[in-house]
Formats: sequence, structure tokens, C-alpha cells
Amino acid sequence: MPRGSALESVENSDAVANLKQTIDQKMVLSEETLQKLRVDSDVPIKTVEKLTQAINTKGRRAIKAIHQGDEKYFVKHPKALDLLEVIVRTDGSRPSFLIKNGTVDLTGTTDGLWKNILLANKDRIDKAISSVGRIDRAGQQIGSGFLIGKNAIVTNLHVLQSIASKNNCVWKINDDATIDFGYEFQGIKSINSRELKSVLFESGKPINPAAIDHSKLDMAIIALEPLADDTGLLTLNFDGNINRQWTDNYIYTIGYPGNPGLAGLSNYGIVLEQLYQSTYGFKRLSPGQVLADDDMAAHHSICHDASTLGGNSGSVIIGAGKETAAAALHYGGTLAPPKQNWGHLLAATLELKDKKTGTPLHTILKNQGTTIETV
Repeated sequence: MPRGSALESVENSDAVANLKQTIDQKMVLSEETLQKLRVDSDVPIKTVEKLTQAINTKGRRAIKAIHQGDEKYFVKHPKALDLLEVIVRTDGSRPSFLIKNGTVDLTGTTDGLWKNILLANKDRIDKAISSVGRIDRAGQQIGSGFLIGKNAIVTNLHVLQSIASKNNCVWKINDDATIDFGYEFQGIKSINSRELKSVLFESGKPINPAAIDHSKLDMAIIALEPLADDTGLLTLNFDGNINRQWTDNYIYTIGYPGNPGLAGLSNYGIVLEQLYQSTYGFKRLSPGQVLADDDMAAHHSICHDASTLGGNSGSVIIGAGKETAAAALHYGGTLAPPKQNWGHLLAATLELKDKKTGTPLHTILKNQGTTIETV
């Protein structure tokens, strides 16, 4: 069975022992969501009706094939994978929650699993949310980043490459590059907007986002313009436990999914509208699970199935129950089978050295006042 795909997402989200009851619940949730979409959006009625009919006629068989381990079914019916992707998103198992006034907006949420987890850890999650900001250049979204010191953020190296130029290991960040910890939909528009000033850490190997090489560390640490008053400013710790077991654990990504444009509409179609309802570029939390993948483990990275888009580059990944520490850095994903997203395990980066100064990352973090959690 493909790992990290829609199949595994459906399988992992099943909390009901009885197979028929599990399938019935998923069908009802998916059909209700699609009918709501039919009323509340501009998606063509025929498109919604076609998907609803497909779920009714083929969805049950596809989910049953998962539980029976029937891989031949998906070889014979490859389009069933796309249908499962629709079911996974519409049954609420991989939602994307907007942030409003510094907390997850659970308005209209029916999925008991995520609602209960998010409410149980609300205080810690809210602190993590406050540490995540949107990186812009001249007001245009580039990616996401998160505070690990009062004046330092972690983001992707490919995000840095989009806002700065490099000459002989010396970075010059554009004057119009900023990070803002607001950008909430119908919430707080701006929080502690700050300029990005200088690069504190990068591995030195350029990143090509269009041809991802998992052996390269797509990470940078950037110094920010200090605040006049940083009283009450919340930052994330660094998860330094390299032996932590993540497979099948619940995680959250926090960041700013960007507008995927026409290419996104052709790839995701109705599911994209159902998840985001055209609210791109705003702060969101997307829950999911870490998926088993031996290749990613060899690169000290994890696979996850949380819902993300392009603007999520540089998003923090935190573990449920460990919300005080950044566990991983989201750096990309693929729509090709097996569909999955990727994050660098931060605990595996501590001994790496900055390309320019040769200073180990753990020393740089210490200089920024970052706490490294090892338990």
C-alpha cells in the first residue's frame, strides 16, 4: 500500500472498530460537506453531483479495499486514489483551520477527534500560533517563518533565496522583506511587523524548490529588527530529542497557505475550495499525522499528511502534547503518488555548522536564548 497517500490517511483516521460503521460515517460526512459546498460556493452543481455520485457508488469499495489490503484494486482502478483524496478532505480527517484572534477558529467544526485534541491543548497551541508569521517581499507573500528567539526566526532556505541575494557567502536581504505575525482572516491584521535584517545560519547548498533534494537542508535562521518593547513576546523552543518516535503521531503545521493559482485548481479542484474557500495567505493550523517512510528517515526528515499549500514553506511542525517546541520545519510536498509532505527534523540539525562562520547551530541557538528540549 502506498505510504503517505490518501489511502493511509483514511486508514489512520479510522477510530471505529466496525468497518461498516466506519464507511457509513465517512460517506455521510463527505456527502453532507459536498452538499453544503453546493449551496455555499460557486462550484458548479454538476461537479458536486458527480463527486457525490462517485462517492456513493465507488467510495465504499475503495475504503473497504484499504482494510482488506487489496492493492490490486487500486492498480485496476487508479482513479480511486483521487476519489479517496476527496473523501479524506471532505470527511474532516485532514481539515485546515483558520486562526482568529490568536486561536484556532473551531466555528462549524464537527470532527470530534481534532476538536477534542485542539481544545485539550489550547493554551500551548495558542502560544505556538503567536510565534508564527508571514514573510513578505514588497507586500507579496513569500512563505512562513517562526520565532525561536525574540529576534530570530526559522524558515526555509528557498524562502531566503526569494528575499535576498548572496555574494561570497554574504547575504544581503532586500529592504522590503518583512515578517508579520498577524494576517488573520477577519481577525487581527497585523502583529509585530518587523524587517528581516541578516542571516544567522544556512547550510550553504542552494535549494531548487522545483527539484527537491532531500539530502540538502532547506533551512535558514534570520535575525529580525528588534522590537521597541518585546514584553510578553512568545517564542518556540527547539525539540532536541533525536530519538523521539513520530510515526503515526498527531502533528500540526502552522503557517500561511498561499494562493495556488490555476495550477492548484487543476490539481485539487473542488477539494481546494472545500478546504480553503478562497481564503489564501491567512494564518492557519492544519492537523495530520506523521507517516512511515524509510527513505525520509534516512535523511532525518519526516513525512506528514496535513493539508498544506505553497505559502506553507517555512511553517513550523509541532507534535500534539509537545506544543512548546518546534519539532520540524515544513519544506515541501508532492502530488505524485505517494502524496505526502515533508519536514526536516530539527533535532537532527543541531550539530550542523553555518556555511560562513563555521559556528554549530546549537551555539547559534544558545546565543539567541533558544531553549533546546531534550525530553
